[in-house]
Amino acid sequence: MVVTGNGPGVVPSEGDVVLALDVGGSLVKTAVVGPGRLDVQRLPTATASEPWNVERLERIAADLHAAAVRTGATPACLVVAVPGQVDEYHGAVQYSATLPWHDVAVADRLGAVVPVPVVVRHAVRVAALGEANLRAASVVEGTLLFVSIGASIVAAGASSGIVVADHVGAGDLGGMRIRSGPTSGLALDEVASTTAIARRYAEASGVAVDSVDAADVHRALATDPVARQVWDEAVDALADGLEWSLLLFAPRAVVIGGGLVNAGDDLMNPLIAGVTRRLEEHAIPDIRAAAFGDDAGLVGAALAGWRKLGWPVETLRAVFAARFENRE
Repeated sequence: MVVTGNGPGVVPSEGDVVLALDVGGSLVKTAVVGPGRLDVQRLPTATASEPWNVERLERIAADLHAAAVRTGATPACLVVAVPGQVDEYHGAVQYSATLPWHDVAVADRLGAVVPVPVVVRHAVRVAALGEANLRAASVVEGTLLFVSIGASIVAAGASSGIVVADHVGAGDLGGMRIRSGPTSGLALDEVASTTAIARRYAEASGVAVDSVDAADVHRALATDPVARQVWDEAVDALADGLEWSLLLFAPRAVVIGGGLVNAGDDLMNPLIAGVTRRLEEHAIPDIRAAAFGDDAGLVGAALAGWRKLGWPVETLRAVFAARFENRE
């Protein structure tokens, strides 16, 4: 790396890269990101021979670093995006129901197996950071609410590209209780998360829980009335959750990410209609799918590393624009 002659910025040298890890309930996404370079890999969080635990994450991190070095790259840092109650200052996960983890010192553990600085970030907050700063349509001015709908439902806000409400336990939208309708009394996570959609469909149709996922329910919408009912109840609950959030924060834009966003219009159209109906007397923000889809956390992790190193964000924007230019 060389320091530029104009201001405090740092220009990465040829071969300098950031290593990024986005840890989810079913997949661990890895990326080697440098100027003009983006190598992405998706690995199952657990395998038949290797159940999920922090030791598996250590091996994934070590393999990622070794693979980058073999290509001649020089890793400058590793950024790990994880769900749950994340203590970013100490690089630890206090609690994560998704993984599940209790009091895991992620930075210390991974720092022992990779010879670069390790940064730990909350997965949804860095996703919000990436969406607010790296969308091809430019930085979102004003406030943005990012809502991740995956194994849990979590929200994070950004104002003029800076993430706000970064308390360890902030953003647990999925803990909201539904107050009316057939799912009244249940938490949003119990109705509208990807795991809940799969579980509720399995219970209603009599199939094994481990034989179906939310993507299967989505594919069956046109032909299976049980799938349609479970889906509609999930989207209706999500609209309720967004109504309260939007009344409280009044963001200018709402970005929907997480695994469920892969359902496209089957999610977004009824969700937007439901929110619009509920907020008919209030200002309705621009509600749209994440530009980076369910890779928003990985993109945000790369941005967190870029910022830590002082590299110019414009360079990173160009890297991701080349891959995601047709997403907006």
